Parts: sequence; structure tokens; C-alpha cells
Amino acid sequence: MLSFTSCIKEVDFNVDTVPQKLVVNSVITVYQPIEVNVSGLQSILDTSQLFIDNATVIVCEEGGDTDTLSYLSNGNYKSNIYGEPGKVYRLTVQAKGYPTAFACDTIPVRINIKNASERKSATVDEDGIQHEDLTVTFLRSAEKTNYYELFFVEQDADIIDSTTYYYFNFTSDAVSIDPIILASGTTDYNYATFLFNDANIAAEEYTIAMKMHGYISAGGGGYTKPIITLQDNIHAAVLRTVSKAYYDYRNSWDKHQRFKNDSTKVEDIIYVPLIGEPQEMFSNIENGLGIFVAYNQDFFTL
Repeated sequence: MLSFTSCIKEVDFNVDTVPQKLVVNSVITVYQPIEVNVSGLQSILDTSQLFIDNATVIVCEEGGDTDTLSYLSNGNYKSNIYGEPGKVYRLTVQAKGYPTAFACDTIPVRINIKNASERKSATVDEDGIQHEDLTVTFLRSAEKTNYYELFFVEQDADIIDSTTYYYFNFTSDAVSIDPIILASGTTDYNYATFLFNDANIAAEEYTIAMKMHGYISAGGGGYTKPIITLQDNIHAAVLRTVSKAYYDYRNSWDKHQRFKNDSTKVEDIIYVPLIGEPQEMFSNIENGLGIFVAYNQDFFTL
């Protein structure tokens, strides 16, 4: 440690001119008002928060209403339009000095969980703690290929000064992963949520089988919005049917946060930041950066 700290040297770091681009982020879910966050692209040397509070943000529901969103705070805008399954939504964001940004996505139809289970496994980890066997049975749509995100979560609520805060813990670090998830090619990076598609599922009904470590990790808390609405304290399997843009975004994010842009694998997480250049983040914002993506979810109490 002393040898590393004694070898610090300051160097000049020049950054090219940052283009004027809007950064737009919105994750749409069914039966909830559409919310959009708008900021501006900044230099890596600029640590301020460039929220844009004077943008014109318009959401158009295909075959339905058009709404100009109301400004809340910290770059957040809220619509009177609530997302509906199967509908296409188009976004336009205008702000002085920036090119107009556009995006479009569709809220997928929900795929229901028929059954889910969690039980102690016959196997144990290196400390003698039993693994958990988890299954999720769902009925896929016969019409087209769907994209999914699967996770197992404990959600708890706490009221502080009349405000409800939510805390989440995810069952993570799989011991064995279902073949359909493995076939998706996304498991090199995911450890708390799992992305897959049903292109290789022939039957109408399919059961995902996972073996997980016998503990819950990757938690977080202090959020004002729940993952599972109308529930305070719950332990559940959650199956999200997601748009292709959501699927690509989540896949790129998991690679990005682990500094991965290839298939190189590393066993010890301490070495992850040392094995390659960061993965660029997925964006579906035309003339800008960010995401405008959608999901629909079902859950089954464990």
C-alpha cells in the first residue's frame, strides 16, 4: 500500500469538446404514469448535475392521447398518460440549445406465472449451508418471441416521517442456471436478475429451474417506490416481460458496471475492473443519449 501511494503523479487530462446532446431516461411500466428525466451531456471532468428544467416533453400514445408532461424537480417530468399493455408510446423532448430528441417503445403484454416454488436443496455450499432450489412455471405466448427478466426479491416497507420507504434484497449468485437462460448468452454478467428469451421454448408451458446459494444479497434500501406495487412486505419471484430495448439496455448495463466488453471470464470479482475497457451503454434515444424502455411484470409469492 505504501509503495502505491508514494507513486502518485498528477497528469494533465484533456477532454474533447462535449457535444450538445440531451440525456433522456424513462422506464415505462403498465398502469403507471409515464415519467421522464431530462439532463444534458457533460464532460467527465464536470461533477455538477445538469438537470434541464425548461424542456418541452411530449408523449404520444399510438391511437390515443398526446400529453405535454409537467415538470416536478431535478429534471423529472410526469405525464397524465398511464401505460397500457400492447400500446406504442412515442417521446419527443425539446430544449433550447439542444437537438430535438426522439424515442419510441411498446409496453409488452404480461406473461403470467402459473406457479413458483422455493425449497431447501439436497446440495450444500463449501460452508455446509444448504442451497435453495427455485422454480418458476409460466405460459409463453405462441404468437412471437418474448424477452424476459427474472429475479427473486424480498421487499420490505418502513414508514419514516409519514413517508414509506422500501428495502429490497435479491436472491443472487446462482449455482446452476436454467438452460433457456444459458442459451440467451447473458449470464456472464448477471448475478441478481436473469435475462432470457423464449425463442428456444417449443412448449406452451415451461418451468425455469434454478439452484441458488442459500442466502440473499445484492440489497438496497431507502426507495420511495416499490418493485411490487400494493405490497409492503413480500418475498416473491418476479417475471418481467420486457421490450427488446429494455432487454438490450439491461444487458449492456450489467456489462458496463463490470467493465466487460467481451466474453472474458474472471473467477474473483476483485479483478473485474482490471480485465478490459468498459462496455458502452445501450441507447435508443435519437439525437441524444439514454433510454425510453418498457416492461410488464407478474409476481408469485414464495
